[in-house]
Amino acid sequence: MGTKKKSERKSRVSPACLSPTDAAAYLGMSRRSIYRLMDMRVLPYSLVRLCKSTRRRIAVADLDAYRTRDRTHSNEELLRKADQLMLEMEMRRSRRGR
Repeated sequence: MGTKKKSERKSRVSPACLSPTDAAAYLGMSRRSIYRLMDMRVLPYSLVRLCKSTRRRIAVADLDAYRTRDRTHSNEELLRKADQLMLEMEMRRSRRGR
Protein backbone atom coordinates (compact mmCIF):
# COMPACT_ATOMS: atom_id res chain seq x y z
CA MET A 1 0.00 0.00 0.00
CA GLY A 2 2.84 2.40 0.77
CA THR A 3 4.30 2.18 -2.72
CA LYS A 4 3.19 4.55 -5.39
CA LYS A 5 2.64 3.67 -8.99
CA LYS A 6 5.32 4.85 -11.37
CA SER A 7 2.97 7.44 -12.86
CA GLU A 8 2.18 8.84 -9.41
CA ARG A 9 5.82 9.35 -8.37
CA LYS A 10 7.13 12.86 -8.50
CA SER A 11 9.60 13.35 -11.30
CA ARG A 12 13.00 14.73 -10.35
CA VAL A 13 13.44 16.21 -13.82
CA SER A 14 11.64 19.40 -14.65
CA PRO A 15 9.34 19.17 -17.68
CA ALA A 16 11.13 22.29 -18.91
CA CYS A 17 14.31 20.18 -19.36
CA LEU A 18 15.00 17.58 -22.03
CA SER A 19 17.46 14.76 -22.44
CA PRO A 20 20.01 15.11 -25.26
CA THR A 21 17.97 12.63 -27.33
CA ASP A 22 14.77 14.63 -26.85
CA ALA A 23 16.67 17.89 -27.47
CA ALA A 24 17.97 16.49 -30.76
CA ALA A 25 14.44 15.64 -31.85
CA TYR A 26 13.23 19.07 -30.70
CA LEU A 27 15.85 20.87 -32.81
CA GLY A 28 15.79 18.41 -35.70
CA MET A 29 19.45 17.43 -35.50
CA SER A 30 21.45 14.39 -34.48
CA ARG A 31 22.07 13.44 -30.87
CA ARG A 32 25.81 13.56 -31.56
CA SER A 33 25.48 17.18 -32.67
CA ILE A 34 23.77 18.02 -29.39
CA TYR A 35 26.62 16.42 -27.42
CA ARG A 36 29.18 18.36 -29.48
CA LEU A 37 27.35 21.63 -28.81
CA MET A 38 27.30 20.83 -25.09
CA ASP A 39 30.99 19.88 -25.07
CA MET A 40 31.90 23.12 -26.89
CA ARG A 41 29.80 24.98 -24.28
CA VAL A 42 27.59 26.45 -26.98
CA LEU A 43 24.55 24.78 -25.47
CA PRO A 44 24.27 25.02 -21.67
CA TYR A 45 23.15 21.99 -19.69
CA SER A 46 22.76 20.85 -16.12
CA LEU A 47 23.71 17.57 -14.50
CA VAL A 48 20.92 15.60 -12.85
CA ARG A 49 21.47 12.57 -10.65
CA LEU A 50 19.14 9.73 -11.65
CA CYS A 51 19.36 6.14 -10.41
CA LYS A 52 23.01 6.17 -9.30
CA SER A 53 24.18 7.95 -12.46
CA THR A 54 24.50 11.52 -13.60
CA ARG A 55 22.67 12.61 -16.74
CA ARG A 56 22.75 15.79 -18.79
CA ARG A 57 19.57 17.81 -19.16
CA ILE A 58 18.99 20.86 -21.34
CA ALA A 59 16.45 23.56 -20.59
CA VAL A 60 13.86 24.12 -23.31
CA ALA A 61 14.45 27.88 -22.95
CA ASP A 62 18.13 27.33 -23.83
CA LEU A 63 17.14 25.25 -26.86
CA ASP A 64 14.78 28.00 -28.02
CA ALA A 65 17.52 30.60 -27.53
CA TYR A 66 19.96 28.47 -29.53
CA ARG A 67 17.40 28.00 -32.30
CA THR A 68 16.77 31.75 -32.50
CA ARG A 69 20.49 32.56 -32.37
CA ASP A 70 21.23 29.93 -35.03
CA ARG A 71 18.47 31.18 -37.34
CA THR A 72 19.58 34.79 -36.95
CA HIS A 73 23.14 33.80 -37.74
CA SER A 74 21.99 31.78 -40.76
CA ASN A 75 19.83 34.63 -42.06
CA GLU A 76 22.67 37.12 -41.69
CA GLU A 77 24.98 34.76 -43.52
CA LEU A 78 22.46 34.30 -46.34
CA LEU A 79 22.02 38.07 -46.68
CA ARG A 80 25.78 38.55 -46.80
CA LYS A 81 26.09 35.90 -49.53
CA ALA A 82 23.22 37.48 -51.48
CA ASP A 83 24.94 40.87 -51.34
CA GLN A 84 28.17 39.31 -52.51
CA LEU A 85 26.41 37.64 -55.46
CA MET A 86 24.74 40.91 -56.42
CA LEU A 87 28.12 42.66 -56.48
CA GLU A 88 29.58 39.90 -58.65
CA MET A 89 26.65 40.20 -61.08
CA GLU A 90 27.10 43.97 -61.30
CA MET A 91 30.80 43.53 -61.98
CA ARG A 92 30.07 41.06 -64.78
CA ARG A 93 27.54 43.44 -66.33
CA SER A 94 30.02 46.32 -66.21
CA ARG A 95 32.69 44.19 -67.93
CA ARG A 96 30.28 43.31 -70.76
CA GLY A 97 29.52 46.96 -71.38
CA ARG A 98 33.13 47.83 -72.22
